[in-house]
Amino acid sequence: MQTGMIRTTVTMPAWLHKKLKLKATKQNKSVSRLILESRIENFKLKSDKINWKFFDKVAKSGPQFDTAEVVRKERDGRTKKYE
Repeated sequence: MQTGMIRTTVTMPAWLHKKLKLKATKQNKSVSRLILESRIENFKLKSDKINWKFFDKVAKSGPQFDTAEVVRKERDGRTKKYE
């Protein structure tokens, strides 16, 4: 097994397993490899469609603040309540 990989179990209908097995065999791959490759490609396509420039514009148009400082203040405020 590759480093950084985990093994999992997926329950699926028998008809779907049969279709996957047939497709994997035609492509000379394992069912696991077929599923993994299709999911990775799907995630790549979705992330490519994200308009990151829009998020940059939104981030620059709002109030500017130090995220770490906000988290520290929130954390410190909670701990003082319990002291």
